[in-house]
Amino acid sequence: MNKFYTNIQWTDATWNIARGCTKVDADCKFCYMHRDSMNGTRFNPRIVVQTKEAINKPTKIATPSRIFASSLTDVYHEHCDAFRHKMWDIIRKHNHHTYQLLTKRPERIIQQTPPDILKMNNVWFGTSVGSNQGVHRIKDLLQVNCQLRFISFEPLHEDLILNLTPSELSMIHWVIIGGESGNETGLYRYRPCEHQWIENLVTLFKPTAAVFVKQMGTHLYKSHKMSDRHGGEISEFPIQLQIRDFPTPDIGFKVNPSPLVTSALTVPGVPAITGSTALTAGPSQVLSSGVNGSNQSSSSSSVSQGGIITP
Repeated sequence: MNKFYTNIQWTDATWNIARGCTKVDADCKFCYMHRDSMNGTRFNPRIVVQTKEAINKPTKIATPSRIFASSLTDVYHEHCDAFRHKMWDIIRKHNHHTYQLLTKRPERIIQQTPPDILKMNNVWFGTSVGSNQGVHRIKDLLQVNCQLRFISFEPLHEDLILNLTPSELSMIHWVIIGGESGNETGLYRYRPCEHQWIENLVTLFKPTAAVFVKQMGTHLYKSHKMSDRHGGEISEFPIQLQIRDFPTPDIGFKVNPSPLVTSALTVPGVPAITGSTALTAGPSQVLSSGVNGSNQSSSSSSVSQGGIITP
């Protein structure tokens, strides 16, 4: 694998402008960043420090790629304020990439993001929600006037009650769903995730958003004797959860649904999607219904995964 790339299925490369973070709620309990710090021997996970070489990573990747910022910090952490402008400069100069900015501090996005960055089609703004305690972050994200919003429901460790209106649903363009992975003992454990919790989110979002089911988590890996300890082998998912779609942030999203989709899921006020009809939507709405077959590779270095979504 190219040294710049990652095993995270929904992105091509990670970009760490800093290392270290502080926990905001229970969703952060078993944060993998703390594990990756090797118990503080590689870096102090509780202190945010700008990286030296890694901050320039996008400048070294020639091929247009999806780049996730950041896996070892939160780019909207207040301790990144002093050097976040360097990230914006790189995004402007290397705009052949798509930047996936994921934060548990979405209430800071508007104040801390330059207006020209908010208008860029290739900069996606997302937040993480794993439990009902974190649902408020969705409302904060919806206040951001940007081209593409996404939510990472990972680590999903509760059955979520979202209470989103059809209008609010149409403002969310992509969702990632994954159970928590971890160990039986020690500092980095896991909490259970159930198939039904994942299916509830798929049912809710698939009519209006691209859906990417990343993994079942360690609990389901063990209970269903899956081959991957993270529960990430898509061929072992229930068929209705074998979905790995991406949005395309172009003017007028266009979706070619997978022929495997045979029925529509409906939300009041939102058009239904069937497996035989290609649909288009304006910039404020993505329609997606691709289902990933069991022979689909989950390699993160591929340009496209899951249902066929074309600009």
